[in-house]
Amino acid sequence: MEKVASILAHLANGTARVEDIFSDAIRAAENNAQLNIYVNELQSNESANEHGVLAGVPFAVKDNIEVAGLPFTGGSAGLRSVVGHRDAASVALIRRACAALT
Repeated sequence: MEKVASILAHLANGTARVEDIFSDAIRAAENNAQLNIYVNELQSNESANEHGVLAGVPFAVKDNIEVAGLPFTGGSAGLRSVVGHRDAASVALIRRACAALT
C-alpha cells in the first residue's frame, strides 16, 4: 500500500483500517535501517470517519520541519530539548486534508 490512491481505495472499501496503515508505515521505516529513519510513533487524533481528500493516509515529517508538540531538532543531538510550538504551513495543510501524522 505504498501509493496514496491505493491507501485511499483500501480505506474506502473497508479492506484496511487506519491502524493497519499506520502499522505498515512504521514497520517499513523500522525495516529500512539504511534510510536512517527515526520513528516517533504517535497516536492518531484523526478519526477514520473524517472526509478529507487524504483522510486516514499516514504521513511523516522530518524533525527540521516544525510540528506542534514534537521534537524540532533538525537532526542535532544538541537540540533534543527543543519542541515545536506550532505546525509549519505545509504540515497544517496536510492535516487539513485529514491525513494522519505518524
